[in-house]
Amino acid sequence: MQFPSRQFSSRRLSSRQLSSRHEEDSRRALRPRAHGTKRVLVGAILTAAVFVLIPAGLSFAQGTPGLREVARAVQAMDELQFDQAATILEHLVSDPNLHDDVARLEAWKYLGICRMALGEPGKAREAFTAALAMDPTTTLDSRYASGETRDEFERARAALIATDVHAPIIEDVVAGPGQVGRPLDIQATVRDDVAVGDVIVFYRAPGDEAYASVKMLPTGPSAYVATIPAEAVSARGVQYYIEAFDQTERAPSRLGSAQAPWVARVGNGPAADRRRIATYGTLGLGVVGVGTGVFYTLSAAKTDAKADDEPSAKTADEYRDYADDYRRNAAIAYGVGGAALVAGGVLFYLDWREKTRNGDATARTSRIYPVISPQGAQVIWRMQF
Repeated sequence: MQFPSRQFSSRRLSSRQLSSRHEEDSRRALRPRAHGTKRVLVGAILTAAVFVLIPAGLSFAQGTPGLREVARAVQAMDELQFDQAATILEHLVSDPNLHDDVARLEAWKYLGICRMALGEPGKAREAFTAALAMDPTTTLDSRYASGETRDEFERARAALIATDVHAPIIEDVVAGPGQVGRPLDIQATVRDDVAVGDVIVFYRAPGDEAYASVKMLPTGPSAYVATIPAEAVSARGVQYYIEAFDQTERAPSRLGSAQAPWVARVGNGPAADRRRIATYGTLGLGVVGVGTGVFYTLSAAKTDAKADDEPSAKTADEYRDYADDYRRNAAIAYGVGGAALVAGGVLFYLDWREKTRNGDATARTSRIYPVISPQGAQVIWRMQF
């Protein structure tokens, strides 16, 4: 049987169309699944974010566990349930595992307010004293502190200050070395038998008459730091002294003074370091050269002595040749070493003259500083190279 060529061609075209439709149907069948998988993944990610981020955000908003307990006590105070608030706060301040000083401080203050509301001024005084021992500058929440409560709080403050019999102690001062045109940090440890008040650094450039001042900020237990502005830090260094107050009206403790300040060393940066390395490197080369010359000189003398004691004329001549070589090497070593010493000395002098011209009093100095406090005075000998 024979088929027309047109009909046969039509059937072949239909087969291609069927194949194309089959492939298109397969792609359509797979496409929703792919989109569905993406939607499932996005949904899972969003769900995880909800369960992770929202509780974290709530925890951040509510603060630490200790502060959440304080907030719970304050809510009880708002409802005039001072007994319940005092119980919460008593438990909080007596918790040995509470390492949150902010929460403990707030708990002591609110506990004192609760005790005053419950007619227990003696216990209120104890709570206020505990709070002021942590921070003598703290204040009460004006929403809950009546006039009588504030008076009791100030009496507790006055009684605490009366126990402060020693002035602050300033020690472990670290300043620099700094860099020209960059802020300079001055760190110190300041202690007091009750509480430290203001700690102030007075500073100036060497040669200036007036001092500027900046308050030192606490960075930890008894640790304070002040930053000298960059515009005050020059190649001449920074002169400074420190005053520390407590909560009393007594005179401050001082480290240094306006007449005998401490000096923070300031470098000129990498260029000055390279110049210093070149200076001492050249001086070191000179010392090595001279030492080598001395070694060859001694070797020549020993060789001459051997030549004199040698009975053989030929061997004696050889010894004398060796001695001449040693003397020649000694002359070269003396020349190189001497030149290096002269060059190093010139570099040292130029560096010293530049520092002297700039008023850098920190270079190779030895000074005595007084440390004065109401209890007496002491002297510190400080050397800088």
